[in-house]
Amino acid sequence: MHLKETTQDEDGYIVVAVVVLMLIVLGMMSIATYRLSRGECIAVANKVERTQARYSLIGGAEFALAAYQSGDFEEGPLPFPIGAVQVTVDTAAPTATEMTTYGCNRKLIVRISGGAANDQVVVYFQGVSSTFATSAVYISGSNTITVSGGQTITNTSPIPEVDTATLQLLANNQLQYNSGPLPISSNYGSNFYISGLTPSVTWVEGDLTVGANRTAFGIFGVEGNVTLNARARINGVIYMVTAGSSVTFNDRARVTGGIVGNCNISKSATATSTSITYDNGFMTVFDGYRIGETLEMVTNESRVFW
Repeated sequence: MHLKETTQDEDGYIVVAVVVLMLIVLGMMSIATYRLSRGECIAVANKVERTQARYSLIGGAEFALAAYQSGDFEEGPLPFPIGAVQVTVDTAAPTATEMTTYGCNRKLIVRISGGAANDQVVVYFQGVSSTFATSAVYISGSNTITVSGGQTITNTSPIPEVDTATLQLLANNQLQYNSGPLPISSNYGSNFYISGLTPSVTWVEGDLTVGANRTAFGIFGVEGNVTLNARARINGVIYMVTAGSSVTFNDRARVTGGIVGNCNISKSATATSTSITYDNGFMTVFDGYRIGETLEMVTNESRVFW
């Protein structure tokens, strides 16, 4: 049996065919690699956009809550874009089911446009009363003193924020800033207002004690505790700064105005005829130092559509 020898021309054809076949295979591999790489790039880009969108929603919600709390909130687009997307925030009344489920009385709907998609998140929160003006007592703890007039709000948290910096500045300018305790052994002031419509403001970094049969006027910001001795009077507003602090009434001690803050109000074991009497004028003035509305986030349930 004899094999036919190939000619040089036939050898050349075979080489060309092999080369063409290799080029075809390499081309197909290049196309597959390109498509795979492109698919991975698209997947990564989509993930980046989704991540950016998610954090844009969260950032928009946090910004809106902070603005709402400070009193600067305005519905509609935020004044700046977050990344590549525009964030819009609107308020909405929660449904009865939402109020029951989440214990909320307000909600924000945060939407984004541009970037990955048109997505949204719903934020539920509990807003506390936005005014001190109608309350004789507005505290985080308990109260055992008889209150006449006005609202009595106890065991509530958080307390609306107060502009302590302005109160401290007023106290300093009026030479009534105390870096320690303040025992009042004689009548303190003669009017709630120190000049015109400017209230008398006293700041006490320690405890405030009003002596027996003494009367004090104005707004008192107290970082410690307050003790009103027998028949002591305060005509004004006591603002308690420190959580867990106390206001103690002794026999026939009275406050005309109101008490606000992070404290408990009680009377001594032998005290009788103690009282807190609401004064709309004093409380309205103090309400002027309230900063916006305090919010308590009850849930951040996301309804995000990618």
